[in-house]
Amino acid sequence: MKKNNIKNVIKGIALLAILVPVDLSAQQMQGRRGTAEERAKSQTEMMQNQFGLSKDQLPKVNAINLKYTKEMEVIITNKDMPDKREAMNKMSANKDADLKKVFTAEQFQKLQTMEQQRRQMIQNRMQNRPQGMQAAPPPGGATPPGMSSGK
Repeated sequence: MKKNNIKNVIKGIALLAILVPVDLSAQQMQGRRGTAEERAKSQTEMMQNQFGLSKDQLPKVNAINLKYTKEMEVIITNKDMPDKREAMNKMSANKDADLKKVFTAEQFQKLQTMEQQRRQMIQNRMQNRPQGMQAAPPPGGATPPGMSSGK
């Protein structure tokens, strides 16, 4: 009986070793999310659905999404960048400024509202984490990565 238990434990450990990825590098994660072009296309399609982009806006918005998707990739994969959060915040603000030039006032307001809701959801999630798992508050109240500052 003990031999069967030991065999089952070994089988379980082997199965876990196969199923649970231990080390995912940035390149492996990038591969799971797709290329910058695929992510930009996906973002543009989401924006088309959310904001009703015109045929004239679509290529402009896709170009903006591609530009900033590539910039984000550089920020994320750069291990020597001291303040990634600050770089992401600046990039996000620049992206919003570019989108504001292409969007109508109504579309841009809707984007700002959605971003604010996303920031609030992230903040709520962080506050509801079990004790000891909460991240330290960002210095100077910085906006979470990938979110615009609303300016």
